[in-house]
Amino acid sequence: MLVRPNSKAFIAVLIVVFAPQSYAEEMSNGQMAGIIRSANHPCAKVLDLQPAGENSWIVKCNSGSFNVTRNADGQFNVNTSN
Repeated sequence: MLVRPNSKAFIAVLIVVFAPQSYAEEMSNGQMAGIIRSANHPCAKVLDLQPAGENSWIVKCNSGSFNVTRNADGQFNVNTSN
C-alpha cells in the first residue's frame, strides 16, 4: 500500500525548516550591546530591548537610545534615536 504524505503537514514542515532566521532568533541584551558597540556607539549595558518589526529593534542603553535594523544580508545598522 502506498502512503501519500499529508500535503498540508508537509508544507508546514517546509515553512518551519526553511523560514528566515529572523523568525526564530531573539536578540539577547548582551548581543545587542555588542552590535551597538561594534557600530562605534557606546553601550555598556542594555536597559530595554523592544522589537519594532521584523529585523528591527528599539534599544535603550545606559548611554542613550538606538534604532537597530538588520538587512537581508544579516548586516546591522545602528542609528541614535531621541
